[in-house]
Amino acid sequence: MKRVARIACFVLVAAFLSTGAGAGESRADAVFRLGISDYGELDATDVSFGVGLSYRLTSWLATDAALSLAPANLSDPAFSGSRTEGALGFRLGPHLARTGVYAAVRPGFVKFSKPDEPTICILIFPPPLRCTLATGKSVFALDLVGGLQLQNERGVLRFEVGDRIVKYPGPLLDANSEPRFDGFWSHNLAASVAVGVRF
Repeated sequence: MKRVARIACFVLVAAFLSTGAGAGESRADAVFRLGISDYGELDATDVSFGVGLSYRLTSWLATDAALSLAPANLSDPAFSGSRTEGALGFRLGPHLARTGVYAAVRPGFVKFSKPDEPTICILIFPPPLRCTLATGKSVFALDLVGGLQLQNERGVLRFEVGDRIVKYPGPLLDANSEPRFDGFWSHNLAASVAVGVRF
């Protein structure tokens, strides 16, 4: 049954990607991404790498998906061994022959893994944010970015910068030791560069 489902998914994706091929234009991009996130609430900067896939629906609208891994420990002593980031959304902007500018909205998640070494935390309630994340948490993230794309018939180079909005779960203490029983939203600077192929 799983094999049939995989074959069906492959056929659907292939049919979707082949739509409009007769127009002689590349409609999909597959890219390698290198990103940096400045988590202000955590006083930490994260570097990630991963892959992205986008499909242009019209000259102004494209779907966008990204999956990345940030393998390094976060902070010292570490409260997260690595982070997995995933997002799926849309890009909106004019598609020109060689360049393009766009805005993107991509909801997704950030998964904080447990650190390799135990994290020392004070026994208080609510616990500090770092102690909450050290247990291994997945949090909602929303990327709101602006980008510049340079392209030719086969290649693409993309630069992005924007805001990664993260929803931290409560109850916890924020960076100012203020209790947040319902959690809170945090704005974080995020930027990336991507290079890839068009097909």
